[in-house]
Amino acid sequence: MQGIGEANVKWIIPLNRNLAQLKNASDTFQKINDPKNTLFALNGYSSKETLEEDFIFYFGNKNLNIKSIKDTLKISNELTIPYTSYFEIAEQKGFTLHDLAAISKELDKNAAKSMFYEKIQR
Repeated sequence: MQGIGEANVKWIIPLNRNLAQLKNASDTFQKINDPKNTLFALNGYSSKETLEEDFIFYFGNKNLNIKSIKDTLKISNELTIPYTSYFEIAEQKGFTLHDLAAISKELDKNAAKSMFYEKIQR
């Protein structure tokens, strides 16, 4: 991992299912120039089964002659975040993804949902 002073750095480049974002994400990846420590966060996929279709310009499609940005840039790290309306609701109520992650880390799925509903009622 690359160090800056005393800090270790991981870079996360968010990417929605929007072709217009791809150039910006690609340029950012190249400017960072730290492939081992850079992750693409594929945000808002419908299901694991449709991930490559949802992010067709990231993964590419030989049948449609669409080049893979993942292969072109030799991207080896990514994480995926499914679409959920919980993120939008939480944002409107002033909660961050960190807040949601903390809730879900501490509780099982049903208890986390209950706590989420309780918090957004306030």
